[in-house]
Amino acid sequence: MQGNQIKQATLNKIHIGMKKSEITPLIGNPTLKDPFHANRWDYIYRIVPGRQEAKQSRLTLFFKGDELIKIDDSEYKELESLIEKEK
Repeated sequence: MQGNQIKQATLNKIHIGMKKSEITPLIGNPTLKDPFHANRWDYIYRIVPGRQEAKQSRLTLFFKGDELIKIDDSEYKELESLIEKEK
């Protein structure tokens, strides 16, 4: 397991208009801060469960200055959904 594991309940607390300083106490520092895209924070969580293929979750936050303007959770998954139960 690598990266930021973010629970859905915590993600639900994040909303447009929040400041960066309000977000980091909730979900930590981003896994990836691209120096070429300073207004974008990526939170990536990667896991290789057992002998299965690697799975990952991604949450991307977009800012204008210090203010959150967009949340892209289209690739977000909770840990439980990333781990398939063996049959």
